Amino acid sequence: MSNAQSWTHYWQQGHVESCIDNQSSDNNELKRAWQTFSALITPEACVVDLATGNGSVLKKLAEFKPHAEYVGVDYATVDPQWAINVKNVNFISDTSIDALPFSNESVDIVTSQFGFEYGMNANAIKELIRVLKPRGYFQLIIHHEQSEIVLPAKRRHHEIDLVLAPNSLVEAIERYLGGLIDAPALESTGKTFLEKNQSTLSQSISGQCFSVINKAVELQSNNDLSSAVQLVARLKDSLVKELARLSHLITVAQSEQKIDWLAEQLNKGQIKVEIAQLETNEQQILAWVVKGQKHE
Repeated sequence: MSNAQSWTHYWQQGHVESCIDNQSSDNNELKRAWQTFSALITPEACVVDLATGNGSVLKKLAEFKPHAEYVGVDYATVDPQWAINVKNVNFISDTSIDALPFSNESVDIVTSQFGFEYGMNANAIKELIRVLKPRGYFQLIIHHEQSEIVLPAKRRHHEIDLVLAPNSLVEAIERYLGGLIDAPALESTGKTFLEKNQSTLSQSISGQCFSVINKAVELQSNNDLSSAVQLVARLKDSLVKELARLSHLITVAQSEQKIDWLAEQLNKGQIKVEIAQLETNEQQILAWVVKGQKHE
C-alpha cells in the first residue's frame, strides 16, 4: 500500500488532526501557535497550507482571519466536510508539495502542520521558496523525533505489530474461521498473547481485536461465517493501514541535525529562518517550529 493510500484512508475517516485528539491540551497549544502567527495574515492574503490533510491549520486560520484566501494542498485525496460551504477555502488533492500548482512569487503565506516533513526534500524546499512572495511569511510545525506525539506512535506501532505477527491474534481468528484450528487453540493464542504483552496493550488496539474476535466467534456459531470473515477482514485492513501511517510518521520525525539542514536550505533561498521547540504546559516537547520571512 502506498503512503498516499494509507493517508487517504485516514482522512476519509473524518479525522481533523493527523496525530492528536481534537480536544487534547496539545491541540490547544497548536491552536495558540497558529493564532499568534495569524497576526501576519491580511484580508487580501493568499495562504497555502502544504500537506494539509483535512485542513486543520486552515480551519483555525479561517476562524482567526476569515477574509483571506486559503488553499490546502495534499498528495492524498482530501475533501473536508467542514469546508464544503466555506467559499474562501479550497483544496487541491493528489498533488505533491515538490510540484506546486502556483505561479512564482504568488503566495503571501505558506503554512504546514505535521505535513511538510512527509515530503521534505530539496525540491519541496525550492517550491516553497519559489511560490512565496518577497516579504512573504511561512510557518512549519514539524514532528520532533523525541516529541510526546512520536514516542506514543512508536508504542502504538509496536502493539499493532504484535497483533498482526504470525501466529498472533489476527492470524489465529483467520485460521479458526477457516477451520484450521479449534476453539481451544484460539483461546490459548489469546491467553498467551495477554500473558506475554500485558504491560504494552491498549484498549484501542488489542481491546478492539479481542472484541472483534469475540463477535466473529459469535457470528460463526450462529452459522453466519460470511459476516464473521468480513468483520475480521475489515479489522485486518484497518490495522495494516494504520501501521503504514504510523511507520511513515515515525520515519519523518526530525532530529536537530535534519532541522538545521532545512534551515540551511531555506537560508540559501533568501529566507530568514527562526527555529524553536514548541512545548506543552508540562514542558514536554511537542514539535519543531520553523518560521521566517522571504527577503525582498
